[in-house]
Amino acid sequence: MDRREYYIIPFQKQVTLTIWILAKSESCLAVGDRFGMSASSAHYCFQNMFASLIDTYIKWPNAAYIENITDEFETRSGIPGVIDIIDTYHIPMMQPHYNAVDYYNRKGFHNVYIGAPGRVHDARVLRNSPLYKNIMNHNLILPDTHLIGDSAYPLSTFLLVPFKDNDHITVEQMRYNTKFSSIQ
Repeated sequence: MDRREYYIIPFQKQVTLTIWILAKSESCLAVGDRFGMSASSAHYCFQNMFASLIDTYIKWPNAAYIENITDEFETRSGIPGVIDIIDTYHIPMMQPHYNAVDYYNRKGFHNVYIGAPGRVHDARVLRNSPLYKNIMNHNLILPDTHLIGDSAYPLSTFLLVPFKDNDHITVEQMRYNTKFSSIQ
């Protein structure tokens, strides 16, 4: 079964498959076998169902909400224009009996990764995310506002990160990093 066949999978089967993947620690190969389709079709079906849920229930904040958030972050940290914090969240799971190495993360346990298995760097997760594509294609981040992330992320026009402490960091940069860490 390939991507074209995804569209003929009954909606109820897609929902059941998505719930199964969220509830069990099984690979798309095992789930595909269980639901009578290839691993790639199961994965594609899951991604699309999950994306439709996200699009339905998670919305980008409006301007009034952004103003309240930036004021709150500035009061707490002294850094203006912060609208949110971005980071990778590791969800522990039982070690899968198939290909356990792919799901073993740098924090020392097995974790879920929605998209593809593997030890994936935070910056790569961001670059491959729908959020990043929406930010880049639709100018979601207003001028003078930004997200903040840890040093695993790249500095960009919409994403602030701390200064790297390479033993040549200035007092002002250390002060900024201290404020920055108080937000996180």
